[in-house]
Amino acid sequence: MFCPNCAAQNQDQTKFCRSCGADLKIVALALNCQQTLPTEVKNTEEKKLELTRQWFKLQSEGIDNAVQGVALIVMGLLLGFPLALFSKGADWHANWILIWLILCGWLPVIGAIRLGSGFSKLIQSRMIRRWIDRLAAAMAATAEGAAVDTQRLPETEATPDASPPLSVSENTTAPLINPHPRP
Repeated sequence: MFCPNCAAQNQDQTKFCRSCGADLKIVALALNCQQTLPTEVKNTEEKKLELTRQWFKLQSEGIDNAVQGVALIVMGLLLGFPLALFSKGADWHANWILIWLILCGWLPVIGAIRLGSGFSKLIQSRMIRRWIDRLAAAMAATAEGAAVDTQRLPETEATPDASPPLSVSENTTAPLINPHPRP
């Protein structure tokens, strides 16, 4: 195949021109009458599947952590109310908060950590979901572009004095006939 940029001849399997470095993947696709490489489509589908698994895992872990965090916070606070109510007549009434901290004050702290972890995972899962939606839109656009048939322009009456259209490959072999010395 010839490079459309510099007209250098390259092997059909090359991805970049050996002379100017131009990307020849598009030329190879055009020669094979393809619009996308099947391996790229397969990789995109595999990536979407892996992202969906990650999204589901993060979503479920985030919800679990958030619920557990709220439950621990509520449980720790509820255990403090009986101490406050029933300690009014006791000698240690002034120090009921210290006893609550020692016995069950760690529950709300752990609950807050779990709640923060749950929110963090939910935010991550939302970001992954957006990425999945973008991949799906890109795949749909690629499939839509492949499904669209090309339309031909209506034929016009040819005038006898009109010159034939220039070829796309005109002057592409000139460097092969008269090569320019490289600096």
